[in-house]
Amino acid sequence: MTPIARGAVYALLTVIVIAAALYDARTRRVPNRLVYPLALVGLGLALARTALGDFTAAQWIVIGVAFAVGLVLLFSGAYGGGDAKLFVALALFLPSWAYLYAQLGCFVVGGLLVLLLNRPVERWREMRALWTRIAMGHLPTRAEMNAAPPESRSPATWQVAAGAILTMWVLPFFWPGR
Repeated sequence: MTPIARGAVYALLTVIVIAAALYDARTRRVPNRLVYPLALVGLGLALARTALGDFTAAQWIVIGVAFAVGLVLLFSGAYGGGDAKLFVALALFLPSWAYLYAQLGCFVVGGLLVLLLNRPVERWREMRALWTRIAMGHLPTRAEMNAAPPESRSPATWQVAAGAILTMWVLPFFWPGR
């Protein structure tokens, strides 16, 4: 992909992920009419690049890992369905380990920010109790993870958007071969 084409795709993806994050912040949903076309275009682009020899097996492995991580985040209750679908759809456009590292960093930082900004003392006590249970070998069920009141849950699309924007616009300066 030429640098101009890559820049155009990145600019369009930036607008899409910001729109998705704003929509999710307002409605607590990521619309399928946004994510499914994005995933189909990404898959088509990845298949076309594979046919042209511009896409490697390692990039397909990254996409597979992103799919597995998306499922784990979905079924653990950390991400909602729309967040997980957007995470995987973006991996089709950004098939690099840098994308997964950026998403991991945004997930951790975002989780800490939610803890600090949203009733910090209560949230820290809840997290300490949760980690104590996990250390003792008692994994919480999804129902227990989702037991928090809806107003205390934060939309995760902004974390996905931040990871994608970091991968597209910031990491190339620090990780040129990504």
